[in-house]
Amino acid sequence: MRKGGTTYSSTWVKMLGYADGELDGDTDRWLTMIHPDDRETVAEADRAHLEGKTPFFEAEFRMRHKDGHWVWILDRGKAIERDEDGRLIRAIGSLTDITRRKEAEERLTVSAAMLADEKERLRVTLQSIGDAVICTDAANRITFMNPVAEKLTGIAGGEALGKMLGHVYWAVDEETGHRIGVTRPAVGVHAPADQNSRAVLIRRDDTRCSIRQVVSPIVNDRNEFCGLVIVFQDFTDARALQRQLAHAAAHDALTGLANRSSFIRAMEDLVDQARKDGTADTTRLVGDTTRSVGGADISSCSSTSTTSNWSTTRVATRRETRC
Repeated sequence: MRKGGTTYSSTWVKMLGYADGELDGDTDRWLTMIHPDDRETVAEADRAHLEGKTPFFEAEFRMRHKDGHWVWILDRGKAIERDEDGRLIRAIGSLTDITRRKEAEERLTVSAAMLADEKERLRVTLQSIGDAVICTDAANRITFMNPVAEKLTGIAGGEALGKMLGHVYWAVDEETGHRIGVTRPAVGVHAPADQNSRAVLIRRDDTRCSIRQVVSPIVNDRNEFCGLVIVFQDFTDARALQRQLAHAAAHDALTGLANRSSFIRAMEDLVDQARKDGTADTTRLVGDTTRSVGGADISSCSSTSTTSNWSTTRVATRRETRC
């Protein structure tokens, strides 16, 4: 300030496309080269430091290159000498070209915004579909539950998030009663979706709900396991209807006894099993079995055929069985 001018190093001026000494002189010229949108913020930070309000000056802003394009700059400066009255005598500063970093940050910002939009779309989609959906991370902790899953499990999504899957979702096989495992696949093994149409969901209050579930692993581009997606439906009514239809197909509607088709199928299955087991007297086996076919006592039924030849017995049973 004693000499009334500013000196710029060759590296400083070259960064902005100028020659040595081309910018020397005016102490405020560098401020005129700053982008209009950044100028006021930078000037305020500069004044605050020169007035001794801050220990140093630091700012990121855009400066115009000699050819007209903008260069992102990190500027650091500090007053290094003042007079007895505190007025500035000498200051020093440095510039760093951070254009590449700023461009990378901008790309990341755009990508993050796009990712957030996509995530929101997926969330809305999963919230809106009619199936129950539960997502977990690689450690089997719940990361998402849609409203249908909350309703079927009886647990609110806010309560479930971060909990282990077993605390929220417990499914067993309808026939065996054994728990249906929902685990991560082995490392490096491509695991397809696992489907089960005879699962039963057991809730915390011990009530049960028949479900059909599909469990799919989440694998990223590097073939790394990232979690699971469990999609399940309330299958209670459909399974009850299946049982009713199966019962109606095998039993007489009036008496509730096994009908002819069911009777014959059961007899043939038993005789086939007897043959496999090496039973010789199949006629006697048939006679003993008629007392419990279909769960009803039909010991009064008899056949007009008494031959021990199974093929003759089967024909006679189909044609002339009577009660």
